[in-house]
Amino acid sequence: MALKRICLSAALLTVGMVFLAGAAQAQVSTVCTFTNGPRAGTSIDYSATWAPLPVGTPCLDGMGSTGYVGGNPRRAGGMSTVCYFTNGPRAGTSQDYSATWAPLAVGTPCLDGMGSTGIVR
Repeated sequence: MALKRICLSAALLTVGMVFLAGAAQAQVSTVCTFTNGPRAGTSIDYSATWAPLPVGTPCLDGMGSTGYVGGNPRRAGGMSTVCYFTNGPRAGTSQDYSATWAPLAVGTPCLDGMGSTGIVR
């Protein structure tokens, strides 16, 4: 009887160690794959601004799109500090804001505060 308890305890300990080892090797990513909102169906790699998060963690872009951490980083858009203006006095021109902005996801709306709006690219 005591031998059965020892064997059972050893088996449970082994299963627990395997489980913990798997948890220690959990996958992490800096890619957000959007499933809802304007960016649904796209992925953005936030490696310039995020520390890696566990795959499956909910993520959002702050502009109405939500999704999960993970996905194919080859499909991911990048990050940039360049605003390409599409409307207003500066339409058709670009401005690199690397001196004042942290990189933003490509496709994020941007503005110059003087009547021109555009997208990060």
